[in-house]
Amino acid sequence: MSLNLAPNDSGPVFDDFETGENGAQGHSAGEHISMQNFIELTESETRKSRFSVRSGAGSEAAYDSLDFADGVADNQQRIQQLQAKIQKTMELIRIEQNAKEEHVNEYLKFTTAPDTDKQQVQRIKAMFERKNMKSTQMLAHYQKKLDGFMRQVNILSKLAIFKIISFNFRVL
Repeated sequence: MSLNLAPNDSGPVFDDFETGENGAQGHSAGEHISMQNFIELTESETRKSRFSVRSGAGSEAAYDSLDFADGVADNQQRIQQLQAKIQKTMELIRIEQNAKEEHVNEYLKFTTAPDTDKQQVQRIKAMFERKNMKSTQMLAHYQKKLDGFMRQVNILSKLAIFKIISFNFRVL
């Protein structure tokens, strides 16, 4: 897949190299650029327009410092969002653990009562096993989410440190 940029065309046309078909007529092979180059060109233009909007004009160092400040603020905001999700997930884990303990206590109360018959004990046991299995699955799910959130916070924290270090080297 490539991008075909024609001077008189209204926009880019993607070509398929394998079939040789394209969406526009009369384009030469010299006009093809790769998708990666197109993405890089687009990102470059986006950065230039962001720079001109922010500062109007100036040095590239001024743009780098603005971009750095935005990146750090974005990182901090994302870390705070993840920490809120971690707190919420930990609360869900605590609630589910309490519910699981209640199910166990309920099961023990009904099965140890002297006046219960065998059929009733079997039904109670089956219901307890279903509830216990569901609670175990939910706890595993919440724990997996919690691990993922913690891993993301760790990565973002390391990224923030790396940005600070690399910014300091650029300034020096």
